[in-house]
This record gives sequence, structure tokens and C-alpha cells, in this order.
Amino acid sequence: MKSSSNGVSDEAMLYLVGTPIGNLEDITRRATRVLGEVAIIYAEDTRKSRMLLSHLEIFNKVVSRYSEHTHFKSTQDVLAQLGLGRSVALVTDAGMPSVSDPGSHLVRAVVAAGYRVVVVPGPTAESAAVALSGVVEGPYLFMGFMRSNRSWLEGYVSAAAGVNAALVGYLAPHDISKVLGGLAELLGFDASAVICREITKIYEDRMEGTLAELLGHPRVEVPKGEYVLVVPASSLHAAEAVDDSLFKQVVALCADSSATRSERAKRIAALTGLPRSDVYEALGGLTSRPL
Repeated sequence: MKSSSNGVSDEAMLYLVGTPIGNLEDITRRATRVLGEVAIIYAEDTRKSRMLLSHLEIFNKVVSRYSEHTHFKSTQDVLAQLGLGRSVALVTDAGMPSVSDPGSHLVRAVVAAGYRVVVVPGPTAESAAVALSGVVEGPYLFMGFMRSNRSWLEGYVSAAAGVNAALVGYLAPHDISKVLGGLAELLGFDASAVICREITKIYEDRMEGTLAELLGHPRVEVPKGEYVLVVPASSLHAAEAVDDSLFKQVVALCADSSATRSERAKRIAALTGLPRSDVYEALGGLTSRPL
């Protein structure tokens, strides 16, 4: 990019600049050059970005906020700067913009306006965790920040298992136990997984074990830092065994002549999560059928 000291270039463009996820030495020479040359840097957290710029000895640079809360106004500001012939850069707190971070809306808007978007790659916790885990030998499905919602987890588990892929996702500290517990209910507590913590930082950690073991790990019981969960494809097929076991339990309860219809309905509802009234009604139609 050829530009003057004020960031004006022959071809104004938006740069998506990857920044370190922990270790500041991971910044690339290209990223450093681009951040020093653009007219304005748009950042998710301007304070953190100014700290990075100070480390890179880039001073007197205009840094404006671009976040999920300000993206509409900030997008208009970016388009205005591009219209004046000024190239701009977008960074997030750590890693790549648009990868589980704000940025996709801006990219679409800039492309639609006819301007060029250029990627300046940097580290991501997702790919780093896949490498560090040592349990991903083929495709994997990236989930972004994982939720503890059962139906949400079931959807991803089913999708990944269907193509024999591993699951990779970010864990927010306050959700770790809930997410691991939800996966344990789906896959069984003996299913294995790997948690990578504080990647590239001084206290980088790799924890491997069953979901039961990980739930009891001190770093999970008292979470601190950034976490990435990697569930190998082999663990996802445990869901099939869990489903088969559940099916057999339900069939056995349906055939249990020693229990009343109401008792069987209550126990099956507890196992499956189905409404008790629906189970009770369904059992009424099974009384005359062989199982």
C-alpha cells in the first residue's frame, strides 16, 4: 500500500488485521506496517488497541471504536473515510476480526459500496487449540462461543457426528460447567475432550480427560482466562450409544407390567424430557400391542 503520512492512498481499502491472542510477539511485520500506515484504526476495545500500538511504537494514531453495539454508526464512518481516499484497519481485542468477533457486517457494507477488503492474517485461538489438542485428525466444526442450551448443543453434535468431524468452540468462564454438563448428558460422562487454556500466554495449559474428569478439574471449577474446548469425532459417536441405551430403557418401562400406567409415564417423562401427559396418552395406545 502506497500512502502518505495521513493514510491517503491511491486505492482506499479496508484492512482486516489479525492481532495477538496473548503473546505480543505474535504480531506480524505486515500487520505492524499496515497499522502504522492506515489513516484510522477501528477497534473493539480502543484501550487495548492503544496498548498494542504503544508496544509497536506506533504513536499519534487515530483509534475509533467498532463493536457490535456501535457497528451501524461506525460502518457509516468507515465508508466516509474510504470515500475520502483514506484506508482504514479493523482490529478486535485479540485474533481475527469477523471470527467470533465483530466485523462481518462491515465487510459486507464495504464490499457492497465497491471498496476493496484485504485480510492481514494473524493467530486465532480456534486453530491454535486444534493443533495443541492433538485429537483432530480430519475435519472439525467450529461453534464460536458455545452455549449451554441443550437443543443448541444437540444440533452441533448431530451435525458434526454426521460428517465424522470434531467439535471446537470457545468457552466463556461463567458457562464452562454448564456446557460440559450439557455435553455429558448428550455424550456420556466417559466421553473424552481437551480444553486448551490461555493459549500463547505464560500460563498456557492443556487439559485432557473424560467430561467427568474435566468437570472436576480445579481450572474448571474455578475458571480464569480464555478457554477453547475440543471434542474429538470419536467422542461424538458416544451419543449413538446413549440414545440406544435410552431407547432400551423406555422399551423396558413400557413393558413393565408391575408398574401402573401413571408410574410408567412419570418415569419415561423423567428420562426423555417429554411432557408426562403426552407419554401417558401414548402409553394408552400401547396396552394392546406387543412390544
